[in-house]
Amino acid sequence: MRKERLSRMGMKKSERQFRSRLNQMIANSGLLRGTLTLRKVTCGKKCCRCAEGEPHLALVLTASAKGKALQLFIPKSLEGTTRRWIRQYRQAENILEKISLEHWDKLKKRKV
Repeated sequence: MRKERLSRMGMKKSERQFRSRLNQMIANSGLLRGTLTLRKVTCGKKCCRCAEGEPHLALVLTASAKGKALQLFIPKSLEGTTRRWIRQYRQAENILEKISLEHWDKLKKRKV
């Protein structure tokens, strides 16, 4: 394994790249923590097909905040944007984990 040089600020090239990518993600796109699920729902109209046993499909965003469950119905027109924001959040979370591991390594080697 090749040794990485430390920059003037004490960061490896890999950490600088992670931070740069994270900054770009934060600046250029939405970030959303949550999960999308498809649910079968009934609308409550007496003459609707869902009253006959054919429920509607609804896309629901779920997450938790401060110990409480959050739910939000997502219209079809916002599905793509919502999915992109969730994907971006997960990628940002992954990058933060990599930066954290870089700092674990620094502490283990006492190079702080």
